[in-house]
Amino acid sequence: MKKRIFALMTAVILVLAWGTALAFALENRVIDEANLFSQEELARLESLAEEYSAACGLELMIVTKESTGSMSADWYAGEEFRKAGVTDGALMLLDMEDRYAWLSGTGRGAQLLPDETMELLLDLVYGQLKRDDFAAAAETFLKEAQVEARRASGELMFPRMSLLAWLVCLGVPLIAAGGFCVWVVRNYQFRDVQYEYPCRQLGRVELTQSENILLGRTVTSRVIPRNNSSRGGSRSSGRRSGAGRHF
Repeated sequence: MKKRIFALMTAVILVLAWGTALAFALENRVIDEANLFSQEELARLESLAEEYSAACGLELMIVTKESTGSMSADWYAGEEFRKAGVTDGALMLLDMEDRYAWLSGTGRGAQLLPDETMELLLDLVYGQLKRDDFAAAAETFLKEAQVEARRASGELMFPRMSLLAWLVCLGVPLIAAGGFCVWVVRNYQFRDVQYEYPCRQLGRVELTQSENILLGRTVTSRVIPRNNSSRGGSRSSGRRSGAGRHF
């Protein structure tokens, strides 16, 4: 009896401890060990991380470190996901000793934000990192990561394009259509002219006889069973995506 009570109490303590650790991790999506952010910037980034995480269904995180030592940035990203209890998320890791930025996704985050998308996000934050504007880079990552995740999931339909690209895509067809309309109006005045073709005098009808001969042919059809075995192609829930660059 005492053993059962002890086991029950142990289970309750473990569940409470796990829940407390998870809640703490979710409340601290910005882990600034390198002290790059002021208190105001830290509070704003925490608020944005919570907002954008809820918007895209992924846990978005920012992690800064003085050094990752001899370990790779990808390994540290995996450790941060593990410590936070995050199975579907994305983070930006800044290693200040090597001035290296690593963007990583795990689980569904790796599916919605593959390596190519991480490279795009790196392009967006690279200039800010070079200027040591780390708060702006973190904010850009959080915002654009949730946009790309929502676009990949089908929630947002419009592709990412610059203002110049939108103007070109919309302006060129409009100018071409307008020019065509002007050309038609100038060359065809649409005057009310009636013309009757003398079909009785000039018309001629010729009838020909056509015969269809069905040749005796045998057609054999065969159904090839579909191969349902999967090979590669799909990302497993345990795989991570990533892209990195020195700044």
